[in-house]
Amino acid sequence: MNSEQFEIRKSKSQDLDKLLNLYRKVSKVAGGLARTEKEITKKYIKYIFDKSQECGIQFVIVDK
Repeated sequence: MNSEQFEIRKSKSQDLDKLLNLYRKVSKVAGGLARTEKEITKKYIKYIFDKSQECGIQFVIVDK
């Protein structure tokens, strides 16, 4: 892995749709998530995102 190809940063509200798509993709993999694809809604992801912003920390990895 070449760290010059990506950046680790705190998540931003603009990341919500990309996080939603990622969660949906991973939910299709057996054992990937405890939630099914039907349970992965924008409201669910926004709840996780908001809680992370309020009570914790959330990072994303993006291409440079």
